[in-house]
Amino acid sequence: MKCHGVNLTEGFVDVNTVPTKITCFGKWLNELDENEELVVFITGNPGMNGFYKEFVETVHRKLGWTAWMIGHAGHNDPPKNYETLVPKLEEDNKELFGLKGQIKHKIEFFEKYVPKTARVHLIGHSVGSYVIIRILEHPSVKPKVADVNLLFPTIENLALSTNGKFLIRILPKITWLVILVTSIFSNLPRIIQTFFLYIFFVISGISASEHLENIREFSSLEKLRKIYFLALECFENIRERDDRVLKKNSDKISICYGIHDGFTDNVDYKKVSECIPGMRVHVWSYDHVFVLKQSKLVGQLVSEFIEDRIKAR
Repeated sequence: MKCHGVNLTEGFVDVNTVPTKITCFGKWLNELDENEELVVFITGNPGMNGFYKEFVETVHRKLGWTAWMIGHAGHNDPPKNYETLVPKLEEDNKELFGLKGQIKHKIEFFEKYVPKTARVHLIGHSVGSYVIIRILEHPSVKPKVADVNLLFPTIENLALSTNGKFLIRILPKITWLVILVTSIFSNLPRIIQTFFLYIFFVISGISASEHLENIREFSSLEKLRKIYFLALECFENIRERDDRVLKKNSDKISICYGIHDGFTDNVDYKKVSECIPGMRVHVWSYDHVFVLKQSKLVGQLVSEFIEDRIKAR
């Protein structure tokens, strides 16, 4: 099923057996011409497309190219009449929703939907950056990639960051509380949910019109289980930075850290630049969760990085 808007098409396709939300600004899947420029964006965690729409639209408008966003497996709910059900997180299918599953999920998306002749401009946020590094050398991905932009990348020693240490310590203790609050909230009448959400938006300075439905959609126990599961896998498995892949592709990569990013504050940005000559390393004052308040600004900057690489060809 597809839903159309102004220059926007959203729909679900099955990727690695999981109904997966695809957001397209420009041409839909299988509609690209040969040798066409294409932006492919991979989300962070939670991998819910709605949070990133303004960012991807900004990139699309600035560059004038088709831009596709793929959400993480299990993080978006298809319509009730969609033919395939999203599997629940069970002991025998956990790999679908963990790090390995999300990596396999993105490789299959490239194999099934990204044309061999496309010139792909890859963008990843947070754990999406880690996924990109893990798929970049895959034969179904590498020949298609023109450049790579990694935003607030959680690609090394995530558990040693300030936020990583805090969340590892606190999450197991408050899981019951999160479940309780989510359960109560999801059962409230919609008008009361909206009232509480508007209070939250006013206090936090977040745009209600942009993110009201995203936050409401976030309050699903099954979805939270998958988001939580992926987060724990990230803390456990994102350790040593893969300098081999970064060095092999250094001429294609821009990496953008946040100077106040609690998920990467254990990283020495200067050493990253010294270790991988040729890779562009930027340090920003923007937030890790830039999508809540700074989508357009970051979208414009990333578009400029891509334009600079096009000019340098």
